[in-house]
Amino acid sequence: MDPIHDLPMLRDAGLTLHEHQIEGIQQILKWHNEDHGGILADEMGLGKTCQTICSLVLLKKKFRKPKFVVLCPLSVLDHWENECSRFGCTELKLVVYKGDKECRKHLRSRVNKGKWNVLLTTYQIFRIDHKFFAFHADAYVVDEAHSVKNQDSQLFQALREKNSKFYLLLTGTPVQNDLDEFYSLLSLVDVEKYPVDQKGVFLSQPKKDLVKEIKGATEKYVLRRLKSVACKELPSVQEVILRHGLTRFQRDLYNSILTSNRSFFDSVATQKQSLMSILIQLRKAISHPYLFDGVEPEPFEDGIHLFTSSAKFMVLDRLLSFLKKNNHRCLIFSQFRKTLDILADALTFKGYLFEHFDGGVRAAERFDAINDFQKRHSKIFCFLMTTKAGGLGLNLTAADTVIFIDSDVNPQNDIQAAARCHRIGQDKPVKVIRLLAEHTIDQGIQRRWFKKLKLSEFVLHDKTAYVDAGGLKEVLLSELEALNETDNTSEEIYKLLTDEYFVSLLGKTDINGHWVNEVVENTDQREELIEEVELFPRAEKIVSTTKKSITDMNMTEQDSEIHSKLGI
Repeated sequence: MDPIHDLPMLRDAGLTLHEHQIEGIQQILKWHNEDHGGILADEMGLGKTCQTICSLVLLKKKFRKPKFVVLCPLSVLDHWENECSRFGCTELKLVVYKGDKECRKHLRSRVNKGKWNVLLTTYQIFRIDHKFFAFHADAYVVDEAHSVKNQDSQLFQALREKNSKFYLLLTGTPVQNDLDEFYSLLSLVDVEKYPVDQKGVFLSQPKKDLVKEIKGATEKYVLRRLKSVACKELPSVQEVILRHGLTRFQRDLYNSILTSNRSFFDSVATQKQSLMSILIQLRKAISHPYLFDGVEPEPFEDGIHLFTSSAKFMVLDRLLSFLKKNNHRCLIFSQFRKTLDILADALTFKGYLFEHFDGGVRAAERFDAINDFQKRHSKIFCFLMTTKAGGLGLNLTAADTVIFIDSDVNPQNDIQAAARCHRIGQDKPVKVIRLLAEHTIDQGIQRRWFKKLKLSEFVLHDKTAYVDAGGLKEVLLSELEALNETDNTSEEIYKLLTDEYFVSLLGKTDINGHWVNEVVENTDQREELIEEVELFPRAEKIVSTTKKSITDMNMTEQDSEIHSKLGI
């Protein structure tokens, strides 16, 4: 079947499909003809949404009264509605099932009349009203399907109960942590072949047999294409890891957290939950001291201290100035909402225009923020988002630079976040900049990354890939001695972060304000290509370290007061 031939309305509407998208539609129809579902696992940014909608238009012809249900995160509900209108080309009669209890009650009467063929709703509403979805559906589409990786979750159980023979799962990260998750997805797309209660038996096979089973399953049920192969015309993306140190106060705070929790490290029976709590505290110390109560100066006023109190923010200050001067626009991600709140205050102090949202922002406000950022000739310089809130299906190709203030412990979340920028529709080279505090938990997390990322390529892992309590202790205490041996002063930081320094590290910008992605040769820096695993396909990965690491501040009067408050 040629989707272009069978979807003349696309041509009439001036829409075109890429070759890989045509192949994706054909594969979805093939799965349906074989009476099982499938996992469309294209790398983020290759158009899984439009492939799915075109497939539904074609599948619609197979049924007298077709009924399709699409589940997605709230953050992309408006995007799905727009794309259904755009690629459905009037063939799909859409009902968006959302709103409060009363609103949904009114919508249910409309749904019961049956004058629709696609019902679009969110995971949360589907879980709340799952009894209402007792009607027969010819297909269930689950966007960001890694959300159903846990067979014990309410969402998985609700989906499994539904009266449908075809489940289409969309995810750019079919495996995030272990093969249990992959089996959960398989048990949705073909429950006869992969019964829910047989997961233990399946995973306990000898390694050789299990490898064979996994390869067979991926060939039959999974379609995975990378941007480097399927969309070679997409501009390049390059990741640069920018190492920095800590201010003196941050280092003392970091040590204090470890010292006050010494008993946890000495105990053989230390609980993983306790260690994870310590990890979060250490990450906050690295990010910004103001994440701790009582550290902000009183009375609080905006000022340069928002930057100078944190080494990461010192780097950000000069980095953003460099990016702005060279007409780049950026997405900035962090794990912590409050980190972004502090950064928002700092950017306001500097006079930058920006958008800012996290998981607590309403969908309508998100949609408006995205549209304002994406507008042609928009003056908005940067977009602040938590990694999880910004990592689900958003299109932010107006940016050409992605900055991670900190890294997610699950690398797939960062990869999804970066794909908001590097995706179909992007016409500029992209730079991904990761700030990493040397000799801290930041480096420990990065080392764990490589082990987890191999899972996404369906390579079987050994037990060291799990972050157990022992592994967490190792990560938390790694390189502590090296951290305490650093002895640089704050005056060196701003002297070091010149425009020339950033050009040597990040590369040049052409006359159009576009990155020139090239590996920079510089004898004053240590450069190290990372080849263990593709973090961002087609990227040249550079780990750069200056001869003088960006580190400690001198003790100030404010520092002394804060030390006193925290009992350091």
